[in-house]
Amino acid sequence: MPKTFAGHLGGWFTDYVKSLDDYLFDIDDRPSNGELRFWIGFQVALVGGGSYALPLFALHWVGVRQWALVVIPLLCAAGAVWWLVTTLRRRGVATKVIYRAHGGNPAGTSDFLFGQVAYEITEDGRWKWPTPSSGE
Repeated sequence: MPKTFAGHLGGWFTDYVKSLDDYLFDIDDRPSNGELRFWIGFQVALVGGGSYALPLFALHWVGVRQWALVVIPLLCAAGAVWWLVTTLRRRGVATKVIYRAHGGNPAGTSDFLFGQVAYEITEDGRWKWPTPSSGE
């Protein structure tokens, strides 16, 4: 019995179509490094920009000196980005351990990139990727 409706259409088509179950539970079907880099860059820009802009506006409203309007927001942005990077690296180490324990091979992806990986462990102990949106 074929796994998907595409199985009824012939063998050549089933080579290119995966069922949702295969997509969600195939532990080796992880996101590409390029995709992980993009989302890390997006987060760094969002966290860095936000942690620069909020103190800048607050300090400007309070009326501090010009040098403080430059230095303090820069220190806030640097601290927030440092926090994000260390959190992603720490989360990546923990995620890699769980990924290996469930039979995955994390070779070629750094701890930092693996911190961006989203997953779920099901009740029966299987690794599960997030459900794709309807736009994919």
